[in-house]
Amino acid sequence: MSLNLNHLRIFFICGQKLTFSEAADALFLSTPAVTMQMKQFEASLGIDLFQHRKRTIELTETGRILFEHAKNIFKLTAIAENSIAEIKGLKKGDLRIGTLHIYNRYVMSPLISAYQEKYPDIRVSLDEGNSADIIRSLIDRKNDLALITAVDPRLEAIPHFQEELVLALPGGHPLCRKRRISMADLSKEPLLIQQKGSISREFILAKYREAKIEPHIVSEAKNFAFIIEQVEAGKGISFFVKWILKDQLKRGTLKIRPLAEGPFLINVDIAYLKNRILSPAASAFIDLMIERRNNLTSKKTIHHSIKKS
Repeated sequence: MSLNLNHLRIFFICGQKLTFSEAADALFLSTPAVTMQMKQFEASLGIDLFQHRKRTIELTETGRILFEHAKNIFKLTAIAENSIAEIKGLKKGDLRIGTLHIYNRYVMSPLISAYQEKYPDIRVSLDEGNSADIIRSLIDRKNDLALITAVDPRLEAIPHFQEELVLALPGGHPLCRKRRISMADLSKEPLLIQQKGSISREFILAKYREAKIEPHIVSEAKNFAFIIEQVEAGKGISFFVKWILKDQLKRGTLKIRPLAEGPFLINVDIAYLKNRILSPAASAFIDLMIERRNNLTSKKTIHHSIKKS
C-alpha cells in the first residue's frame, strides 16, 4: 500500500475544516469532487477516516493519527519548498572557489567582496593552491569553480583575462643594458622557478625547449615572495606577471625586460567540471565575473578611443 499524496493533501484540508464544503472552497474544487476523492482514499486504505455528522465530519481515531502524520509531512514540505526558494533566490547556499596563490589577494579578494556585498547570505569558501592542486579540487568536486591558468579537457573554461610573463632581472644585471632580450641571452643565466604543478613553470620551460636551451635551474620554490627576494639578491633571473613586481620596480631593485620571442601570454580562465550542473550561487559568481570583465574591456576601449582622437 502506498499513500496518494494528492488524496493526503485533500484529507488534511478536510481534517482542518471538518466539512467537505469548506475544504472544497479552500481547494477550489466542488464538494462532490472532494467527497468522491475521500471515498477513494478510504477505499485504498481499507479503513474509515471520517465519522459523518449532519452538516460536518469528524475524524475517526485512525483519521486523527493520520492527520498528525499529514501535518508533519506538509510542514516538512513547506520547509523544503522554502529552502529551495531561498537557494534559487540566492538567500541561502554555499560557494566553494579555488584559486592560484598569485590571484588570491589582488584578483579574488575584490571579486569575493563584491559578490558578498550583492549576496550577503551566500557562504563563500576560498581554497588556494598551484594549478595541479586546483584542477584536482574541481575534478574531485571539492570546489565548484576555480580561477586557473591551465587547460584541461575535463573542464569547461570561460576566458577571463590574459597575463603577460615578463623577465625579471636584478637591478644591476648586465642584461639590463639591453632594451630587448632573446632566449639565447638566457642560456647561461641561473633560473629561479616555481615548483612542479605550476602552469607558469611549465610555460617557461616550454619556451626554453622551443629555443633549444637547457635551463640552468638553481632554485625551485612554491612562494613567489621567496623567488622575488632571491632575484633581488642577485641569485638568478625569473619570470613574473608585471603587477606582482610593483614595489620592486618602484624601488629599482628589479628590472623587467620584454623577450624578443614574446609576448609570453597566459590565459586566465574561470573553470568548472564539464557536465556539472552549477548551483545558483556558482552561476551568479560567473555572471559577476563576466560582468566585471566586460565592464573593464569597455572602459579600456573607451580610453583607447579617447587617446586616438
